[in-house]
Formats: sequence, structure tokens, C-alpha cells
Amino acid sequence: MALYVDTAMFEEAKEALALGVVSGITTNPTLIRRTGHDEHEVFTTLASLEPRQLFIQLSGSTLEELTKHMEDIRTAFSTASVVFKITPTWPAMALCSKWHDQVDFLVTAVNTVEQAYVAEASGAKYIAVYLHRFRLRNGSWPPIEDIKALVRTRLRIMVASCHDLAEVRWALVSGFDDITLPLSTIQALLVNKDSEEDIARFDKDNLRMPRD
Repeated sequence: MALYVDTAMFEEAKEALALGVVSGITTNPTLIRRTGHDEHEVFTTLASLEPRQLFIQLSGSTLEELTKHMEDIRTAFSTASVVFKITPTWPAMALCSKWHDQVDFLVTAVNTVEQAYVAEASGAKYIAVYLHRFRLRNGSWPPIEDIKALVRTRLRIMVASCHDLAEVRWALVSGFDDITLPLSTIQALLVNKDSEEDIARFDKDNLRMPRD
């Protein structure tokens, strides 16, 4: 399972990548707006960190608008390993069908098996399931087993919108291919009271050891 940091903040992305286990960066328009900078500036700074993958969401309601946004980004960041995030709409699926041999796509906000089917048929490489949002709306976990049975290994399933470690734990044991988390949640992955007590004992015993 690949781990990504979900942020548009340069310092957060830099700190996450320095941990050594984070494969790349996922962004979205909301995260970009919170930085107070335009998307070109945000993508330039994030690309300078040389993540293995940088996920950028395309905007537009028509095939022409989506294509223009994609081509603008490809021109500006030709050396970056960009994956384009698109929503499950027919214009976006048409874009994916046309370009998937040249560009990697992630279909985001997938909530149903039917949407996963269309994403796969269009040539997407990834789909993303919003875990916490799904639970709030439906009072249940997403249909991950049904989606996995449909797509098998033909595309990667990413889980996003994990709001606590219980949701992260469910995602980890449910067999998702990728997970994206905010920096604070990534940092909390190693937090455990029992481990902290063990570490404190190790440190105390280490101080008692004789030295040459």
C-alpha cells in the first residue's frame, strides 16, 4: 500500500516526504485555495520536491475545458510525474478514454460499483473512495469488497478522507492499494501509549549501561 500526503502546503509536503515512507502528494482545489496562492505557484513549489507522484485535480465541466486545463499543466510541469484527478462525469470519462495511453488518471469521489466500472472501462489507473464522507452519508463502510471483485488488479483503489485512526485501521486491513492522509494523521501512525512506555524503558536502561 502506497502512502501519500494530502496537502498543498509546501512545508507540510516537505516534512512528509522526509519521513521516507511517503510516495507522493495528493492535492485538490480546496487544499490549494487554503494556501492563498494560485495553483501554478502551488504546483511549482510541490513539484520542486520531486515526489514520485503529484496528483492534480482538473477543473472544467466540458471535455474542451478539461483538456485545456490538462494541457496547460502538462506544458508547465513536463518533468513532473503528474497523475490527473478527475470526477466521475461523462466529459471526464471521455478525456480519460482519449488520453489514458499517455496520461495517468485517478477518478475521485467514487461511491458505487457502477462508477468504478466506468472508471476502469475508461482506462483510469486509480479510483479514490472518500471513506469518512461515505460513512457520514450512508452510515456504513464503502462497498470495497464489491469494487475489488470488479476491478481486481486492473486499477488501484485509493482511500481518502480518513478522519481518525479507526478509519485508517479499517482502510489498512480492508485491502486498499493506496491511502492518502494529512500530515498530522501520518505523524500519528506511530503513536501508541504502550510503545512510548517501552521506549522510555529502553532509554532509561541505555543510560545505566557502562561506558568505556
